[in-house]
Amino acid sequence: MEYAEILEQQINREVADNIAQALIDSPFIQMTEPTYRWQMIHEDPDDNKFVDAAITASATYLITNDGHFNVLHSVEFPKVRCLRLEDLLPSLFE
Repeated sequence: MEYAEILEQQINREVADNIAQALIDSPFIQMTEPTYRWQMIHEDPDDNKFVDAAITASATYLITNDGHFNVLHSVEFPKVRCLRLEDLLPSLFE
């Protein structure tokens, strides 16, 4: 839902809904329901759902340009490695 809200602000509702549905239908997306709430991000508690999902899914990286996630660089356990989209894209085209 949050992805669709942000996309709607940037583009429009129809495109946002289509992209959200494409993510839901993608074989590369793993839906997960966290069993524990770590509450690592205090400045924007709504962001914690992404951290909790990444931990539950044993994600290699959490990709975000949201500065609230920078606090995760100083957390030793559980380790959640964050990358900005700009950091990820060059490696996709090598």
